This record gives sequence, C-alpha cells and structure tokens, in this order.
Amino acid sequence: MNYDLTRVRKRTINVKVRIDLVRIWERCAQAIGAPELVTNPEYAIAPARSKHLGIAQDVPNAENRHIRVVGQPVTLSRTPSKMAAPPPEFGEQTDEILGEFGFSTAEIAKLRQSKIV
Repeated sequence: MNYDLTRVRKRTINVKVRIDLVRIWERCAQAIGAPELVTNPEYAIAPARSKHLGIAQDVPNAENRHIRVVGQPVTLSRTPSKMAAPPPEFGEQTDEILGEFGFSTAEIAKLRQSKIV
C-alpha cells in the first residue's frame, strides 16, 4: 500500500487540534458553571447523567425488550417529547433501502444468499 505521509501528518495534526479544542471548551464550560460537554451517546446516557438530565428513554421493541436511547436534549414544559417509535432493528430496513436504490427483489435475494447482506 502506498501511503501519502503528508496526508497522514495533516490528519494527525487535525486530530490533535480537535482534542485541544475540546479540552479548551471543557475548561470554558467549567469556568462559567455550564453542564459537562456530551461528546458521545454512551456518555449522554451514563446512569449518573441520564437520570439527572432525563434524556435517556427506554423504548420497547417488537420482542418487548427495552432499548435505552438518547431522547431530546432539550426539555420543553408545554410540549414534552417522547419516543414515538422504537429505532429499527439491525438490518430491519435493508430490503426497503436496497429497493429504493434500484435493486430488484431477486437481486436482494441473491445478495442475501451470498451473505453479502
């Protein structure tokens, strides 16, 4: 494989700059008493934070298992939000999406048979 070292160096610098920016934002937020920054969904629904903020919601799926998802980050008093439908299961919409991209039912079946999908 031929790696372009200039691109790798630039990417490394960009990652370092992003990390530094996040650290600066965190310090600024702490200085003014703002809530902690949420940088990923797992962090948002961690038990200590999600209970306090009320943004983690348990949604039942078709098998009546409850899936914890991140709800709306903003709470409105007159129009509270709630999850209207569960998120799709893994691969649940694959046939529909492939159909929208022009794949026929036979082509989708062949992809499944070949274990591509």
